[in-house]
Amino acid sequence: MKAKLLVEKALQTWEQTRDSDKNLILAVWWLQDNEYDKNFREFFIKKAYSPETIRRIRQKFQENGQYLPSKKIEEARYNKYVGMKGYGNQVIDEIENYT
Repeated sequence: MKAKLLVEKALQTWEQTRDSDKNLILAVWWLQDNEYDKNFREFFIKKAYSPETIRRIRQKFQENGQYLPSKKIEEARYNKYVGMKGYGNQVIDEIENYT
């Protein structure tokens, strides 16, 4: 099954996966192979979708208004974004003013 379909199934089935990428990753891996933990190393190397791929698919769904996180998580993610944006500007200012 394709990664996008597995992510969507996890987001539909388990609401907590909308708030936590860790929960989402484990859910997707379980959907891929519900015995993945028996030989995790082999599963991870040969079959597992990467955590970053799973996260990006979740992000795309949520950007399109689907499977939205709780308001608390949405605010936390936004505040993190704003904080990082401000930090980037601070670094640029420091570079420009470096003598």
